[in-house]
Amino acid sequence: MFRSFLQSRSIQTHIFWGMLAVILFIVGTTGAFSYIQVQKIIQKTTSRYANETIRQALGRLESSLNEIERLTQVVSRDTRIQRALEGGSPSNEVLAQVREAVTNLNLQSPYVQYAEVYHQQNILYPFLGQSIDKLLTEQQLGEVDRNNGKLTWIGYQDVFQSSDLPSIMAVTPIEGSYDTKRIGYLVVYISPALINIMVKDFQLSQGSTIDLFDQKGQVLSSSDNEPDEAKKLEIYQSLSGSKNGSFIRKVDGGSFLLNYQTLSLTNWKLVYQIPYSEVVDPLLNIRRNFIIAGIGGVIMTLLLSILLAKTISGPVINLVMEMREARRGKMSFSPVRTSNLEMNELSRNYQKMVNELNEWIEKVYQAQLLKNQAEKKALQAQINPHFLYNTLDTIRWLLILKDEDEISNLIVDLSKILRYTIGKDDHNGLVPLMDEIEQVTRYLSIQKTRFSDKLTISCHVEDEVRQIRIPKLLLQPVVENAVLHGIEGLEDQGVLQIRGYKDKNYYRLEIEDNGTGMSREQVDTIFKPNPDSETGTGIGLRNVYDRIKLVFGPSGDMRIESEPGRGTKVTLYIPEETSITKGA
Repeated sequence: MFRSFLQSRSIQTHIFWGMLAVILFIVGTTGAFSYIQVQKIIQKTTSRYANETIRQALGRLESSLNEIERLTQVVSRDTRIQRALEGGSPSNEVLAQVREAVTNLNLQSPYVQYAEVYHQQNILYPFLGQSIDKLLTEQQLGEVDRNNGKLTWIGYQDVFQSSDLPSIMAVTPIEGSYDTKRIGYLVVYISPALINIMVKDFQLSQGSTIDLFDQKGQVLSSSDNEPDEAKKLEIYQSLSGSKNGSFIRKVDGGSFLLNYQTLSLTNWKLVYQIPYSEVVDPLLNIRRNFIIAGIGGVIMTLLLSILLAKTISGPVINLVMEMREARRGKMSFSPVRTSNLEMNELSRNYQKMVNELNEWIEKVYQAQLLKNQAEKKALQAQINPHFLYNTLDTIRWLLILKDEDEISNLIVDLSKILRYTIGKDDHNGLVPLMDEIEQVTRYLSIQKTRFSDKLTISCHVEDEVRQIRIPKLLLQPVVENAVLHGIEGLEDQGVLQIRGYKDKNYYRLEIEDNGTGMSREQVDTIFKPNPDSETGTGIGLRNVYDRIKLVFGPSGDMRIESEPGRGTKVTLYIPEETSITKGA
């Protein structure tokens, strides 16, 4: 629809709409691309800032956890505890030593709330009688045993039977003093203040949250005062299997930029969630500036397009008016110079075309006058062919009466040649090849009388080839050229051979003589559009070549093989697969 609209409009309208489309495309694509790139940069910068904040917080937390693990390793390797676990029933003195070692752990770290020492089954300290398998599941015990003597973080445990003050449990195995055989467990309870302080230190914007999850997805600490466990679990489940990451998460119609990192010591994940509106808010000003700049660019382009269209369309309109005048018969043009180089060139070329048309009109008019005069003279000089035939026949009988049989036969051949030449052919100007051969034979008969025994003629044409149809008088110019320009200049015996046979998809007609021949330059001259008329050699052969191409198209051809002093062979190629050659 828009295309049809433009097809019926002026060049000024085309320029206007074209420039408008171009500027809208440039402004739109540039603005969209720039907006997307800036959005990516701001998002990347925000993510980098969030990840750096997370990394620093995890670094402080990891430092505290490493200190706790170092202290638990010291206690688990305390020889007093090892001897108490390796012996039978410990004495009060031994138990006092165990109490002293554990108390040192509480004193050295303010975040260690409580500690317990277990035999393989029962508790050794603080003598509550609880077994380890009542405290930990079989899966948790297996995890502790597989951790190569390191501190294993279990998770929250309400050791003081108060939901308001849960502690984080961690367990490390105790090995024997003489071998690496496990002889017990050290269980420590860490105050949640250790991680809560880290979380509370974050300076969060409105709507942002930070959560610390253990390896099972349990919330260890959150910036929310009353975290929704179900929603927090959804956040944890949305994390990929990688240790670190950043992505956009959509929740309840809103979007959040979520960044997370994993604490390698405990496999806890710290998740920083920022409302995506904080990321895109700085883009609003950028988008507004793009829109203002785009509108300004469109207005400037429209004004420029109107000015440009008038500059171009004015001379074009004048040229169109001149063309309309030329269509009415007024073939005159006065070019007007403009500031547009292309329009000046177009105006000059149009003026040149008008001048050439006027010249051609004059030439055609003069040629038509000459044609009319020639036709008039031809009508005046027209001779009745029957009168000419009757005259030749009368001469022939007079020669017979005087016993001039040889001359009489020449008159008969000449009469037949003349009758064939001006006789009728089919609507395509074609005749059977056998008729052409008879015409050439009559011509050679006359020439043989002239050359006497100096000319030997050989003709071998296959029966199938004799039936094809070719343009009338196609062979005679070739034969005549061979006799007059080839054999006539010989002192020795002249030989002329005519051959016709089928070769693959062509009928080949060959006329070969042993005459004086031609140079390569003379052969090339024959195929030029205007062969040298002074020699008289190329005119007839060029005419034969042109007629073959005209009748049979590109598949028809003529080739000449010749060398000075060694004769000439002319080969005509008539294509087989045409209705013309088969007489259809």
